[in-house]
Amino acid sequence: MKIPVNHCNFAAMKINTKEILITAWVLVFSDMFVYAQHQNDSIRQEVKGYVARNFSEIRTFNLAWMTQPSHSYSIKNHGNNITKGTLCSYSNIKLDVNVPIMRTKSLMVYAMGEAYFDNYHIGNVKSEPTMLSQQENENKQYYSGGLNVIYNNIFWEKPFILNSNISLDGYNHGLQQVLLSVTALSILHRSNTTNISAGLTFMWPFYKIPVLPIITYWHSFSPRWSIDVTMPKQFYFRYQPTSNNRLSLGTSLDMDQYYFCPDNKNLPFTCYYLSVSLNTEFIYEYLASQNLYFYIKGGLAKSVSGGIYKTNRKDIEGQHLKFTDSWKPFFSLGFSYNLFH
Repeated sequence: MKIPVNHCNFAAMKINTKEILITAWVLVFSDMFVYAQHQNDSIRQEVKGYVARNFSEIRTFNLAWMTQPSHSYSIKNHGNNITKGTLCSYSNIKLDVNVPIMRTKSLMVYAMGEAYFDNYHIGNVKSEPTMLSQQENENKQYYSGGLNVIYNNIFWEKPFILNSNISLDGYNHGLQQVLLSVTALSILHRSNTTNISAGLTFMWPFYKIPVLPIITYWHSFSPRWSIDVTMPKQFYFRYQPTSNNRLSLGTSLDMDQYYFCPDNKNLPFTCYYLSVSLNTEFIYEYLASQNLYFYIKGGLAKSVSGGIYKTNRKDIEGQHLKFTDSWKPFFSLGFSYNLFH
């Protein structure tokens, strides 16, 4: 959402380690071991199958719509409320595309793209007289596109995956920022019932910590029950009564981001807004074919990290602005298609 801010100075928005980790994990996880291959066909097929089943946003094509009812929000400056209001309605459409360009036994290249479309209505705004004017109806867009290069081999007798990503993002007023990431992941343990992976990822230009750890854990208690953990991106208990139906209960982190023009001479012409929400959710998935997925999500969500930055993700000098909101229900529908199964 577009955030009204104090017309005076802007504080450098220092975010703590927890916020850095939360935001970075959401940003990078969909780019890590995603399309990993290994010379061993069984490992290659298992990894691709696992990713296709559990991460809809990194299938070949994914389209999702989400809506939330009215809920309150506030903007805090150094812990003090400077703006309060009601987000009377909110809807979001997310589109993800990942298309293979080149594939060999050890190297894969993918073209990737994503788009966010936000629409909302704001009412009951209470703010200081020096606050920026607030449009009641807002439509925001965010776009990005680039290349993923994935290399795999054996390292210390373990399957090793190296993923490099370069992309360019922007919005309806033009292109903005070049984004880079490099991720190394090793499959530490693999069996019919348990898989464990760990690695590191480097990102630029996001925030204060350039290198972050990656840990994934999957365990099957029985043919129908399993636990699926990607810390801290998601934590699910899964139940699969039939081969084409699955139910999941757990938590996940979701992200909303866009660029906007603040219409304030004390700010850059374009600013970057980011919000990370914690979702407690129930998911139903239906596999219509080996490649086509439909899913429904519902639950409760709350923003756990939010702020305004320069387009290069650096702090804006001035005030310390934080966005908070209340717990609110959400509902989402989506479908996706994957070239691989």
